[in-house]
Amino acid sequence: MANIIGPEGEIILDSEIRERLGVGPGWTAVQQLVDDHVELRFIAPAETGSFKERAKAKDWAERTARIKANAKDIPAPGGTE
Repeated sequence: MANIIGPEGEIILDSEIRERLGVGPGWTAVQQLVDDHVELRFIAPAETGSFKERAKAKDWAERTARIKANAKDIPAPGGTE
C-alpha cells in the first residue's frame, strides 16, 4: 500500500487499515520517528469512548500515559531540531 504525500504533507490511510483499526474522522494520530520509519498511534475522540469501552479503566490510563510520554518527544511540524 503506497500513497503519494500531498502538498502539505498529508497522507490518506487505506480503507482496509482504517476499518481494521476502527479509526475515523476526529481521531488523533500521534506520530513518532523510529529509526528509518514513522509509527502512528491513534487516540479516539473522548466523546465516542470506543477505546474506553474495550479496555479496563486502568489499562486505558496506562495506554494514554504511554502515548502522551512518547508524544512529548515529537517536534512540532515545521520545527527545527
